[in-house]
Amino acid sequence: MKLKNFCLLLAAVGTMAACGTKKNLQTTEMIPEGDWRITAVNGQPLPDSVNDNRPFLSFNHAEKRVHGNSGCNIVNGSYSQEKPGQLKFGLLMSTMMACPDMETERTILSAMEQVASFAPAGKGYELLDKDGKALIRLEK
Repeated sequence: MKLKNFCLLLAAVGTMAACGTKKNLQTTEMIPEGDWRITAVNGQPLPDSVNDNRPFLSFNHAEKRVHGNSGCNIVNGSYSQEKPGQLKFGLLMSTMMACPDMETERTILSAMEQVASFAPAGKGYELLDKDGKALIRLEK
């Protein structure tokens, strides 16, 4: 009888611990790792001209690094997430090749400098400025 009660108590404690763990993961939400295609900037879909070199961002939590392509050039830098939903890029470095569509490149890099947070949006995420305006849409 005592063994049965002990097993029930252990199961209850395990269930509560699992629920607590899930809650903690939600409160420390981070931008998901991996590669994310940039599909829109400042509310505008990217032009077809970038299809050959599709812009993307890739997040690495262990190193707090971002790597990607801004339409032509490679982009590397750091990022921080001090609060749930917050996202701030540090110093970003880019290669300096000349490309036919430098306007898209400049628009993406300029938007990245203004990012302050992120939020789920459809099948991906939106990177937002300090006022909550969507700057960059990311999709898998």
